[in-house]
Amino acid sequence: MSSLAFGASKYLISVYPENPPFLYNDNGKPAGMYLDIVLAVFGAMDQPVEVQIHPFRRALQMAYDGKSIVAGILKTSERLKYLEYSDPIYQEDMVVFSVMNHPKYYQVVEDMKGRTFGVILGWSYGEVVDKARDSLLFNTVDGTLTANILATDQGTVDGFLHSRLSGLYQLQVSGMSDRIRVVSDPISKVGIFIAAKKGKYSDILHDFNDTLTLLKGNGTLDKIIQQYSTFPLSDTAR
Repeated sequence: MSSLAFGASKYLISVYPENPPFLYNDNGKPAGMYLDIVLAVFGAMDQPVEVQIHPFRRALQMAYDGKSIVAGILKTSERLKYLEYSDPIYQEDMVVFSVMNHPKYYQVVEDMKGRTFGVILGWSYGEVVDKARDSLLFNTVDGTLTANILATDQGTVDGFLHSRLSGLYQLQVSGMSDRIRVVSDPISKVGIFIAAKKGKYSDILHDFNDTLTLLKGNGTLDKIIQQYSTFPLSDTAR
C-alpha cells in the first residue's frame, strides 16, 4: 500500500497486478506506468490518495460498490452501466502471443475462429474481441498472465491474448522471449481509464480530466511514458 500525503481527505485508488509494466506488484507494493500517471495527475491536483492492490475482479467490484476509484481499466457497455470514466490516460494494443513455430498469423479477430486462447479472468480486450469471445468465435481458458504464458509454451492453448508491451515485458523478465512471440497485428486498440461509481466522484473526475490535459500539454505524461518505452522489447519477425 502506498499514499501521497497532502492536506485534504484521501481518495482510495484500487489497482491490480496482472499487467506489468503498466500495473504490477513490486514486492507487495503497487507499481507501474498507469499508477505513475495517475499519481502525477492527483499530485498536480494536490489531492491525496491511498493506493491498494487487489486481484482485478475485486478492484473492479470496489469501484462498482463506490469504495474506490479503479485505475487502468477499459470501457465496456456493461461497466458503463455503473461507472463514470475519466478521459483516456493511455492506449494499448491487444495482440496474440504464441510459440515461435506457431503456423498462423492473426490479422483480424475473425482469424482466431475455432482456436483456444488464454485470457485473464474478468478482463476486457476491447469491444470487438469481447463480442467475438462472447459469441464463441474462439475458445478461452482463464488464467493469470504467468499461467497463460506457461500454457502457451506447453501447447495446451494456441496462444494468449494480452497487451503488446505488457506481454513482451513479462516474456523478457521470465526468460521466455526466445520461445514465445507476437503472432498478430493489433487485434484491438483500447483506451485506458480510471473509473468510479456513477455520481459519487463526478467532481474529482472532472478535475482529474482538466489536470490530465495540462500534464499532456506540458510534457509530463510523455516523460513518464518514455521511462517505460526504454525496455529492449521487440516482436520477433513475422
